[in-house]
Amino acid sequence: MDDLLRFINGLIDEEAPIAMNKKITREEEAAWLEKELSSLKRGESIELVAEVDGRVVAHGGIRRHGFRESHVGTLGMGVSKGYRDAGIGTALLTALLEKARDAGLRLIDLEVFAGNGRAIHVYRKAGFRMAGRYPGKVSYKSRYVDVVLMVRGIEGRPVAAARP
Repeated sequence: MDDLLRFINGLIDEEAPIAMNKKITREEEAAWLEKELSSLKRGESIELVAEVDGRVVAHGGIRRHGFRESHVGTLGMGVSKGYRDAGIGTALLTALLEKARDAGLRLIDLEVFAGNGRAIHVYRKAGFRMAGRYPGKVSYKSRYVDVVLMVRGIEGRPVAAARP
């Protein structure tokens, strides 16, 4: 648990382009972990970590939507500074998509900061396409930043790209 806490708080310390902007406590991390384990048992989520020398350097998850959208999952992931551009994010994403297929998901969506070219490149390489843009959705470094919505079908199910 402490390794996951160091991982997420490290992303926050560096002001990585993620939705979270406040460090979490050990108690908050324990509550999150308990909730995630319960969600995993119910088949509502997929969670994976990547480790280097026994240390968590990346985390990714897919949360299944409910009701009429239960075939859709939302992806979130992050890679620690110093471990980016080494193929870890791509490997983690590939593994998550395989697990999503095995779980019966048909469509994966995600949101990414519009200025996060590195992540957008990885997602495009993995078959994600832009589906829309949400202007000024997040406050990041004292500015309102656009978020890009991307989608990808599973098992060769194409998803049309959004028109500009």
